[in-house]
Amino acid sequence: MMGDSFGDAPLCEHCLARWELAKQHASSVHKGQPTRAYTDNEDERFGRAMFLMFYEPKHHENAESRVIFSLKDRGGRRVTGFVARELAAMIRRNLPRIDARRDEYVIAWVPRRRSSISKFGFDHMERVAKRLSRELSVPYDRLLRRRYFTAEQKRLDTKARRLNAHATMVLAYGADVRGKSVI
Repeated sequence: MMGDSFGDAPLCEHCLARWELAKQHASSVHKGQPTRAYTDNEDERFGRAMFLMFYEPKHHENAESRVIFSLKDRGGRRVTGFVARELAAMIRRNLPRIDARRDEYVIAWVPRRRSSISKFGFDHMERVAKRLSRELSVPYDRLLRRRYFTAEQKRLDTKARRLNAHATMVLAYGADVRGKSVI
């Protein structure tokens, strides 16, 4: 997977080509925009999610799952930087005014489970958020926290993952997002 001749990408030439094909597929699945709008119980729109890739934990043969596995398992600078650059490019495509309105945005991440931080020694998405903050020149902040012990997402199906995340993620104490769009 690692290839030194392709800049900072943590992928060999073959895997990088597969990564690009997977990005095109993810974009085509979402009609040209890798986004999904979310609504609350009253059907009021409150945000949208942008999908860079689809991660399949048990399918390490595809490039995107291998990148995410590497990020979660090792969290090195190369893979963190690669993911942050890919996210920054996608965000700029979908939010073209972000460079002119940086003060209106804040970057947040879903915190890793404490047991996983203990096991691996780091929160991979916090690292990505920090690097993404530098890429976009947008501040980042710990806006979310886990309410209580949670089941491991990888052991749940899609519906159970969504319910688990909704039941356990809350705003962190003192988090203030008034007037901000959260990335």
